[in-house]
Parts: sequence; C-alpha cells; structure tokens
Amino acid sequence: MAYSSKEIWIPCDSQAQDLSSTSESTPLAVKSGSNDIARGLICGVQIKAAVARAGNSTVDFRVYSDSAKTLLLYDVTFDLHTANVGTTVHDADILATPIPVFATPYFTITPDDATSTVFTATLFVKALA
Repeated sequence: MAYSSKEIWIPCDSQAQDLSSTSESTPLAVKSGSNDIARGLICGVQIKAAVARAGNSTVDFRVYSDSAKTLLLYDVTFDLHTANVGTTVHDADILATPIPVFATPYFTITPDDATSTVFTATLFVKALA
C-alpha cells in the first residue's frame, strides 16, 4: 500500500461561549459534527467576538489535554479591539509546527474584561493516520 501525502482536514465545529466575567470559561471539547475529535494535529484557531471589545481588550485562548486541564498544549492571546482587527472583530493564529493530540482536546477562553460577549472559536485540525 502506498503512502498518501495528501492532507486531510477535520471539519471542526464552530463553538460559541457567552462570557461576562474575566474568569476562564468552562472547558469545551473540540468537536466535529457534534462528536469529540479523538486525535489530530492542531494547526491553529480562529476566534470571533460578537461585539467590539472595549479599550485594548485581549482574549486568552488555551487548549488542554483533557477537561481537567491536566496539560496545557496551546496558549495564545488575541487582541479583538476593533482598531486592531477592523469591523469584523475576529483574529486567527496559525501554528508553524502543529501540535499532535491523541485524545480529545478541550479549550477555554478568558477575556480580560467583564463585558458580556459571545465568543466563537473554530480550531483548524488535520487528521492523523
């Protein structure tokens, strides 16, 4: 059997969280078609805010190895202030080196202000053979 070098992307669900505090959100499993992703290569994330963030507001996005947040796998800070990202209030981070996961990863979102906002995150994940 020949090895195929074709990349296969997992279509991850966009997941929304309505946050109104500066506390880290409840961990959410990364999903595809409402099913947990069993394994893959995390290649990046896109995050959107439903409304513009105040001042120089930032949002921390973290991916953990499990729902208990045993191991931090990925941590990035987004500046979702409209002066920095335009009127669409979204940003993305693409990794130069993907992070392999062999069990369902979980992510959290932590805004730095308590303005009530719905954040939507979509992870970019490639399949593992």
